[in-house]
Amino acid sequence: MMSLPRLGLATGVLALQAVVVLPQRPPKFPSKIKAVTAKLYYSDSGTFSENILDKPDLILWNTIIGEGQSGGPSAATLVQVEVDGDGAGNVIHKERLTITIQQQGDPAISRRTGPLFFGENGKHFEAVWILDSGCLPVTISAHIDGQPAVHKKIDFQCGE
Repeated sequence: MMSLPRLGLATGVLALQAVVVLPQRPPKFPSKIKAVTAKLYYSDSGTFSENILDKPDLILWNTIIGEGQSGGPSAATLVQVEVDGDGAGNVIHKERLTITIQQQGDPAISRRTGPLFFGENGKHFEAVWILDSGCLPVTISAHIDGQPAVHKKIDFQCGE
């Protein structure tokens, strides 16, 4: 009697990876920084101030305890950079955005991102937290490769 070879059942896991490819086209013109904003984070309510960079005469004295014109105690600031593309979505600009934060007396914080992807609104946003802010002046610099930088200053001060 002839025996048949024993066949084993092989099991395995088949991994599928879906890759979504959005239709893309090259940008019609270079991206540009449209706005740099900064908002105080209020630790007593978990909310944000309006853009403090729009108010150059705002008195930010002892902001960490809510004095001056800060609107509440704040020891963290959210900086946001808005970049305009060419008004369409699904566009990738190869330029890179660099955001540098310098708080007086501390080492600079720098964030470099890119390439920049623009959604349907033709915009790209990047944000950086400044922790332990509210007593020392802060300088913000944002630039896209090959373009002039945008500079802003927050004049935080503390004292008795």
